[in-house]
Amino acid sequence: MSSDDNNTKVEIIEGFTAPSKHASYTLPSGKVLDVVTTAFSDKIMVMVHSNGRLGRMFYVPLLGSPVGEGLPTSSAIFDPPSNDYDELDDDDHNDSLLPLPHLTPMPLLGGSSSYDMSDIQSRIYAAQIASVVARQAPQDRRQVVVGLAADLGHTKKSSSDDHASLEVSQEQRREFLEIVRLVQLCKVW
Repeated sequence: MSSDDNNTKVEIIEGFTAPSKHASYTLPSGKVLDVVTTAFSDKIMVMVHSNGRLGRMFYVPLLGSPVGEGLPTSSAIFDPPSNDYDELDDDDHNDSLLPLPHLTPMPLLGGSSSYDMSDIQSRIYAAQIASVVARQAPQDRRQVVVGLAADLGHTKKSSSDDHASLEVSQEQRREFLEIVRLVQLCKVW
């Protein structure tokens, strides 16, 4: 087991026939994020959970979706900015945080028939995770199966105002960026 900082732990899972890695991170709020990646011959599985629970699963086909010229690659591990995830108001921003536009997450389990805010957030997480794989392994054509905790992207605050629910808090931003970083640390593809 190795540790990158006091809040992040990464380990290779031994004794399993498919290459697997696990990483965890404790947010300042105390919430623990866990990422487990497993590489099968036909699929790459990425499970992101909190408290061992999954709420939704998606698959994202990479076939026919090469990372083209001009698209940012993600060969190095993303290092979140030290200024507490600011709004990136300057022109010197990192486009690798945007999901690749040709990746379409398809629900396997827990998806809803209506596009509510929770479903949209889950699809963004799944597309971003698949984008990490596509950028780090542009020749890989396996499907990416993404399992997500039900509470990802949600804060304890709830609002009846629909417009207020569209705002992204610093806590949500940090959670998203840490998940991207953990997925990059758990590279098995």
